[in-house]
Amino acid sequence: MRQHARVRSKIALALAAFQAADLVVTQVSPTYGEAHLDHLGVPVRLRPLLPVIKVGAVCALIATANHERARSVTSAALVAYYTAAATFHVLSGDGFVDVAPAAACGCLAAAIM
Repeated sequence: MRQHARVRSKIALALAAFQAADLVVTQVSPTYGEAHLDHLGVPVRLRPLLPVIKVGAVCALIATANHERARSVTSAALVAYYTAAATFHVLSGDGFVDVAPAAACGCLAAAIM
């Protein structure tokens, strides 16, 4: 059982690293600007919250990596976030390649629960 906890901790830290990289890329790449968010149908009022959510997710994943109960709460929130992200991609008509990262991150978040 303890081995599973270590694996979940490592997955949480890997997801935190991916989320941090995603945050940097989306903040500096013009590909992920307003036109991209328009395409996805992300409401304008939610857009300023996206970087805050991503920073919060990275911090929460790191802080809770070795705390099973708190990690489960964090992962549940991330499953909801990534489900929403994947849904935005699907509803906007994006293909598998664009939906897959959000779906994969959602699966990783579920795995650390």
